[in-house]
Amino acid sequence: MGEPRLRSEYLRQYRKKNAEKIRQYKKEYYQQHKKMPTQIPLSEIERKKRAYECQKRWRKKNRERLRLWSKNYWRKHQQSYRVKARESYYRNRDSILAHHKQSYIRDKQRVYEHYSLNGIKCACCGCYDEWALSIDHIKNNGKEERREFKQGTGSSFYKWLIKNNFPDGYQVLCRNCNWGKKIFGECPHKMH
Repeated sequence: MGEPRLRSEYLRQYRKKNAEKIRQYKKEYYQQHKKMPTQIPLSEIERKKRAYECQKRWRKKNRERLRLWSKNYWRKHQQSYRVKARESYYRNRDSILAHHKQSYIRDKQRVYEHYSLNGIKCACCGCYDEWALSIDHIKNNGKEERREFKQGTGSSFYKWLIKNNFPDGYQVLCRNCNWGKKIFGECPHKMH
């Protein structure tokens, strides 16, 4: 039979024998595909946008699968996450506490502005020292509301009021008027 040919040698001989056939094939291929638009390379922003849309569709389609995966991943790694979170908190403690304080002051200010008439002051005696003011339940039903709505006090209460679009039934009173109302049923200023 003879020695086995190398692949490159075989291809070279095939091209020589079938040169016309190959040329004709290339012409036909060109004629078929020359009218097809060439793909314009996408900008980085467009590429990221398309990738985001594709990922969004996949997440929507596989929501339950993703939820289960996340849950299992969290169970497996929760101890290391807790350690990292604790380390991060202590490393950034001052800035975190400053942020919480600013958030508390901002929320408190919004609530007091909404529930006060003509400036932030007590609805009964007109005290305007913000450190002495508090939010009062007009119907004296704060305990029942905290149970019913599972709302806290202080910062969480202000957040709850803002989240629920400032419901009716609250007013701004100074702590003296508020405690007097709690003990005597009405503010001492109105008793005289």
